[in-house]
Amino acid sequence: MLQSLLNLKSGGYTSRTLQLDRLIPHHPMRDLINLQLGKKTFLQTNGDTRMLKLACTLALLLAGTARLLADDMPMNADGIKWGPAPAVLPAGARFAVVAGNPSKDGIYVLRLKMPAGYKIPAHNHPTSEYVTVISGNFHIGMGDNLDEAKGIELTDGGFGVAPAGMNHFAWTTSDTIVQVHGEGPFAITYVNPAEDPSKK
Repeated sequence: MLQSLLNLKSGGYTSRTLQLDRLIPHHPMRDLINLQLGKKTFLQTNGDTRMLKLACTLALLLAGTARLLADDMPMNADGIKWGPAPAVLPAGARFAVVAGNPSKDGIYVLRLKMPAGYKIPAHNHPTSEYVTVISGNFHIGMGDNLDEAKGIELTDGGFGVAPAGMNHFAWTTSDTIVQVHGEGPFAITYVNPAEDPSKK
């Protein structure tokens, strides 16, 4: 593939041409690369190949990520695939991974659909957890025990952060959907091991 992109010409000096439009035709970063290389979508060098190697490396790197970006395509709410929540969460909730993979290193985005009266006992995570309320009434509090007198209610569009290692708890007072994102791998530790649903 690179032979078709790197055209070697003779005649007094060596000229190499990198045609980015052919290598990454629809990548969202292509226009930025083209801007960095000049108004034309090619790079010519006269004897010095360092810039060419850098451009080739960048182009191949971005071409390799195009498929990854495509896997996390934009979607509407009706395109989300819901399933049962994992065993580490109390029964009754539905769960969907929107982007990334919560079990691996890297950013993940997931959604949790909970019925009214759903409760998540006090717990913590090794990485910070960021919660956005899509719909409903979601209550979150900090502490070692679920105490409804110590929480704050978040409604549609509300946002909260549970810092890494901070004990927190949550409950709902209506059917609720939240979006959670953070740095994987996702893990949860209940303050009281007896309240860990996966051990029941």
